[in-house]
Amino acid sequence: MHKVSKQFVFTAGRSAVYRCLTDPVEFANFTGMSAEMDARPGAHFSLFGGYIKGYFLELHPEHRLVMAWRDCYSWEEGIYSIVNIQLDEVEDGTRMSWTQHGVPTNEVEHLGVGLGRKYFNAIQQYLASGEVQGATPDACKIPQAE
Repeated sequence: MHKVSKQFVFTAGRSAVYRCLTDPVEFANFTGMSAEMDARPGAHFSLFGGYIKGYFLELHPEHRLVMAWRDCYSWEEGIYSIVNIQLDEVEDGTRMSWTQHGVPTNEVEHLGVGLGRKYFNAIQQYLASGEVQGATPDACKIPQAE
């Protein structure tokens, strides 16, 4: 298992970024895909139309989130990583530091690229424009039943 760490600076305040990560309507607005969540410790979530599932471990509004997080389509059953998201005020807005422990070896590259497109860039575009976004290209290739 591996660790993935990324940082990104949003030209928006911490409260707006935090809402994107914890409010199902805001999440759906920036991803263009459905989300279900109840932002409280122990509550489960389903993101990107069920592609990512997990549960919240800690929530410190506008500052920090800790989640057990898994890819439901390519990770072995029962495998969860731990995501720690830290939000800090910086001169230009909000810095998000994302650290994810326990990522399967074969998912490190995919996750690193996906975080940039499906989280960081999508949140920035949504917060800058205020417009609901469409699903990102190749967004969560969920296997289709045949």
